[in-house]
Amino acid sequence: MRRSLLSLVFTSLAIAWGQVPTQGERDRALSLLHGSHKELSDSVIGLTAAQWKFKPAPEAWSVEEVVEHLVLVETALFQLASVDAMKTPDASDAQKAEVRPKTDIILKVIPERAQKVQTREQFKPSGKYKTPAEGLAAFKEVRTKTITFTRETPLPLHDHILPHPALGPMDAYQWIMFIGAHTERHANQIREVKANPGFPKGQ
Repeated sequence: MRRSLLSLVFTSLAIAWGQVPTQGERDRALSLLHGSHKELSDSVIGLTAAQWKFKPAPEAWSVEEVVEHLVLVETALFQLASVDAMKTPDASDAQKAEVRPKTDIILKVIPERAQKVQTREQFKPSGKYKTPAEGLAAFKEVRTKTITFTRETPLPLHDHILPHPALGPMDAYQWIMFIGAHTERHANQIREVKANPGFPKGQ
C-alpha cells in the first residue's frame, strides 16, 4: 500500500513538473517493443548451429553477431534513456517543439537498410552467444527491462534531450522508440542473411 501511495505521489509530481508520455504514447512504444521482439525471435528460433554462424561475406555479420549487437546496443540505450538523459537540464518549449517530429522520422528511417551504417567499436559483436537460445535469452532480459520502464515510468521523458550522431537531438521517449526501430532494422538484416543463396539448409 505504501509503495502504491508513493508511486502515485511521484507520478503526480512528475506530471506537474514535466511532460510525461501519454498513455497513447506508451501504448505506441510498447507495441513497437513487443512487435520488434517477436520479429527478432521469429527470425532466429529454430536455426541450426551452421545457420546461426553463417556469414554471407567475410565482412558481413552472422545472425549470431546481429543478435549480440542488439543486446549491446539496447543495454547502452536503455541506460541512456532511463538514466543519462534524466541528468540533462529540462528542455525549453522551443527545444521540445523542435524534436517532436523526430518520432515519425525514427520509425520511418531506422528500419530501412538502404543506407548502411558503421557501428561503433563498443557495439561490435565478439561471438559471445554460442546458440540461438543463449542470444535470445540475453536479448529478452534487456528488452524486459525496457518494456517495464516504458510501461511504468513516471519520469518526464519529453523534457530531457540528448543528441543522436545522425538524427540530432532526441528526447528520452524518442530514444525508447529508437530502440524498437533499431531492432526492426536488424530483424530485416537477419532476413537478408537467411535469403542469401549460401545460407545452410535446415536439418
